[in-house]
This record gives sequence, C-alpha cells and structure tokens, in this order.
Amino acid sequence: MDTYYVVNDPKDPIAVRATENRKQDYLFWNEVKPGLEDDFDISCHTLATRTGLSERRTRDITMALYRLAELPLTMALQETYYFLDFSRLITIDAVLSKLGDIPTETLERIDQELARYLTPTRPGQVLPSNTNLRRKLNGLIAVENPNTEEAEETDARNDSYFTYPSFGGKAGLAVEFDEATLIAIDEHVCKAAEEHNLSKAEALAKMLLGEIESRAKVVLHMYRAHDLEAAPAFIRGFGWISPDTADNLHPTQTRNMDLAKEMESESYVTPPLIGAYVEGRDGVCRWPGCNRPAETCQKDHRIDHSKGGKTAGSNLASLCQHHHNIKTDGGAFYIMDPHTGDIVWLFDDGRWEYDEPQGPLAPKNKNWALTVGQAIAARRAAAKERNDS
Repeated sequence: MDTYYVVNDPKDPIAVRATENRKQDYLFWNEVKPGLEDDFDISCHTLATRTGLSERRTRDITMALYRLAELPLTMALQETYYFLDFSRLITIDAVLSKLGDIPTETLERIDQELARYLTPTRPGQVLPSNTNLRRKLNGLIAVENPNTEEAEETDARNDSYFTYPSFGGKAGLAVEFDEATLIAIDEHVCKAAEEHNLSKAEALAKMLLGEIESRAKVVLHMYRAHDLEAAPAFIRGFGWISPDTADNLHPTQTRNMDLAKEMESESYVTPPLIGAYVEGRDGVCRWPGCNRPAETCQKDHRIDHSKGGKTAGSNLASLCQHHHNIKTDGGAFYIMDPHTGDIVWLFDDGRWEYDEPQGPLAPKNKNWALTVGQAIAARRAAAKERNDS
C-alpha cells in the first residue's frame, strides 16, 4: 500500500482539492518571485500590491522559496507531494536563519535529516504540525554547534542585550545567554508564573524588580542517550540542546528509560518512572495535530484499567483533557503499536489517521540522536588526533 499523508489522501476529495490549491500556490510564487538581481524591496512591494498580501508576507515567501532551493532533497519531496504550505516553508527558513551563513556540508546534513523526517512512512499519516516541524529543526541546528570564537568574544562583551520600542506604549527586551543558563532562567520564570498565577512576561518583570520571589524548587528533566558520550539531549519544555551544553548539565538523579519502557504497575495511577517514559516517547498529546506538551496531558489507558489494561508504556498514551474527553465519549478510538508507540485513530465516519510519537524517546528521534552522537564523537576524535600530531 502506498504511503501518504492525510493531506494528500488520493481517495478524499477535500484532500485532493487542497493539494491542488497548495500546488498552484507554490507554482505561482515560484514563477513570480524576485530574481537574485532584482531590487528586493521594490519587487516585494509590487507583489504585495498585486496579490493583496502584506509586504512582510511576500518577503517571507520569497526567502522561503530560495531557502528551499538550498535543500534539494526536501524540495524534491515538496514537488512530489505538494504537502508543505507556505506557513511550514516559512518556518523552515526562519529556523535555519538562526545559523546565519550555513556551510554547504551543514546544509546537506540538515537537508538529509529533514527529508527523512518529512517522508511519509505509512498510509494516512498525519503531516507534522508547524510546531513539531519547528522543534525538529531546532534540534537539527542545536547539534551543529555554529558558535565560533568570534561569537564567544561577542558574548563576552555582552553585546547580546538590547531594548527596543514597540507599539501601544510598550517596549521589548532581547537578551542572549548560553543554552544552559537560559534553560535555568526559563524554568525559574515558569515556576514563578505558575506559583503567582502570572504570565511569564509578568513573572520575569516582577522577579527582576524584586516584587515577587519564587520559592519553588526548579527541576530540569533531560533525556539523553546513556550509551554514547557525545549525544545531544532534550530538555523538557525547552527542546533539543547541543552535546556541549548537555555535558555542562550535571544531573543529580538519573533514571533508566529502557527499564521504564518495560515496567508495569498494578496501580491505576501511573508511577513517575513509567510516566516519564510515556512523556519522553510521545512529546505532545497524541491526538493528530495537537501540540499540547505531553507533561501537561493525562496518561490514558488505551485498554481500560478496569478491563485488565496494564499501567505500562505499551498501554498508555498522552492525551490532553479535551481529546481525552472525545476518546472517552466514544467519538474516536485508537490502536497503538506497543513497541513503537505509533497510533492509528479510528473515527465514527470510517476515517482513520496514523500518528507517530514526537518525543526524544520516539524511535525516529532516538535513532537520530544516536547517529548524531556517533558523528560528533568521531569529529571530536579526529580533531584531537590533529591537535596531538
């Protein structure tokens, strides 16, 4: 059976028409995008006035198309399926822009992994959401270590702190830290916001001004391969971090997720170790397209505990309250592969959708992290050998 995303379902008339719309939109903008020698501002202004879009949008679309041309494997997928709308294409460019002028070999590695991530492997598979696509790309660039000695010297001069005016009497603050410091700061702000029922911005301001004090204990949850020295790591609530950053974080407690995967409990309440595995596998709510973080979701027993269902990773899935209610009310039902965590959702009208886990322990991400770790370990060994010779 051919593999395809739900958005490309050849038997669904809505999906067929939507695919044709995306295709024509993509082909149109490729035809009218400014050339490399054209005046960019004037060209985007002309496109904006002719299409009714904002100049910002026409700039974003143009940059996204030129970025896609630098990713030939991903572009080939797009021109096969026409599954990526401009929102996703713009996300790809926006995230990769963080790397600045990207070396060719780096782009090739990112292109290979991105194409692998976006290639459908099952019929009726759910297309990765914009949020999950952004997470994946952030993970890819995290392990490339783009920092140079020049960048480190700039950080030392503290040039990464500045304020700027906004609208409506507001202003912004932009500041950069090394990843480990920012992760700790973000966790403190999140805890203070939760403790005092504030937004994160309000909590940060009140903490800096001495108006509140967070007394909550900050705990970072990091997933990392234990059998490879140079593996990247995933911080819950933050995302993928580089191996160097992970090396600088020293866990006070470690838990074996391989053991947690096989654990079972007689209790209906999910034990913390099993829950940590389920969250690390799922990443987000397992309803197709939902992006609520797994750690804020319920642990749903696919087979009810009262009917003999195990409290184990093979029978638990992360579902937010809203989608848990839909499942409980019988509006949809799912079947889960106990080994991979892949889920097939079955709906009352006969439709079905295939959802893959998105967390750091999901097979795709786990294998990628190991492969990256091996490559980085080999690169470090080669560099050491050059320095020693």
